[in-house]
Amino acid sequence: MYKILTQPDLMKTPESLKRVENGEEIVTTAIHLSEVANILEAKLGLSVALDFLEEPLTAKNVTVLSVSTKDYLHFIIVARERRISVNDVLTYLKMKELGIEEIYTFDKHFSTSTLGVLTK
Repeated sequence: MYKILTQPDLMKTPESLKRVENGEEIVTTAIHLSEVANILEAKLGLSVALDFLEEPLTAKNVTVLSVSTKDYLHFIIVARERRISVNDVLTYLKMKELGIEEIYTFDKHFSTSTLGVLTK
């Protein structure tokens, strides 16, 4: 089963990081990776951000999904209607599209949904 990776906080959770390092298959999006890289660059510098990006882009057990302009425009409409972050909408709808039922996240929006939340 795939899990969608959305938060840099995952890296602070050794158990889940160990599972990913041991080959557990996960899914993320280019947008989420970019979001994390921007945070890393601002706090730790460009080199750290680039090293971070290289890892999931070359890992065999990580699937990085692209997001089309058409999809993102749809996510914006839903985000306005639901009054939640566009990237939360992106995550949720991509998970539904792929039949993913578990997520690595510390985002409280997902703990109240019907999705299984993995934080450890």
